[in-house]
Amino acid sequence: MSKNPNEIRVLSVTTGKVRQAVLLVGVVLALAIGTIACHRHHDTEHAEDGPHPADHIPLERCLGEGNDERGVDVDEDGRPDLTHVFRGETRVCTTLDMNMDGDVDIVRFYASDGTTSRLEMHDFDFDGRIDQVTAYENGQPVRQELDTDFDDRMDLMMWCEDGRATRVERDRLHHGDVDTWELYTDGYLTEARYDEDRSGEPERFEYYTDGLLVAEALDRNSDGAVTDDERSIVEAEFAGQARRLLCDPTIVAATASAAERAPADSDAPAAAEVDAGVRPADAGVPAARTTPVAPRDAGPVDAAGLAPWELDGGVRGAR
Repeated sequence: MSKNPNEIRVLSVTTGKVRQAVLLVGVVLALAIGTIACHRHHDTEHAEDGPHPADHIPLERCLGEGNDERGVDVDEDGRPDLTHVFRGETRVCTTLDMNMDGDVDIVRFYASDGTTSRLEMHDFDFDGRIDQVTAYENGQPVRQELDTDFDDRMDLMMWCEDGRATRVERDRLHHGDVDTWELYTDGYLTEARYDEDRSGEPERFEYYTDGLLVAEALDRNSDGAVTDDERSIVEAEFAGQARRLLCDPTIVAATASAAERAPADSDAPAAAEVDAGVRPADAGVPAARTTPVAPRDAGPVDAAGLAPWELDGGVRGAR
């Protein structure tokens, strides 16, 4: 039976753990070396439904576009596990088969220099459908989409700046429409809005400082405005755990390292204070806490370090 190019099937992996580890190292080395041999491979499929389909990150095909495809067969099974695609002598994109089943799991597109990432697509569960898409500008992620429950619909959209999340839209109830809107400062949640009656407008609100819940509000009459009597302060013991949402931890780490080497500013909070959560309150967020925030023992949590299904639990509102 011929294989539909838009359908990706997963075969069981029978190799041992040691063999898989060795082969994976081979793929990484091959990616760096760029060994050349001609092959064909199908791209991973993307489900176009989900919240606001017109707003999805535009996808592209890497293979089968008439360019020079140079493959590497790492496990010598006659199928490429890594394919570099060139237009002339400029690398356009790369595909990777991470579990050696003959199907593409990662697709990476490059800017005009053939090196800097501009678009990446990942299939985490090897079912042939894309679970994460990341768009880059100047090599830095500016937007990500994820299918957090692997139902073939993107239900989380995240906007990024300097490696940190700035805002997020979620289909938290998984009904096909955005029902949760979140705002972030330096990767820490500052405000979350929830549409729980599927009206298309939020009626429940949460306010955060340093990623900790400080106030809640409910628009009882659905007039789009929150009055003082609809707002309540949250005591510190119920503030939850601050979690930092990062799009690229390496960019954040590099920025922090550069800041440590810069001359100290006497008016700025010390690095130790920032790490402990002792920060100036964000403007416009109700202040309910008068004592310093307890140190975050768990450390920063980034999107890459969380399994996709854990992202819904990464904020206080995902109950």
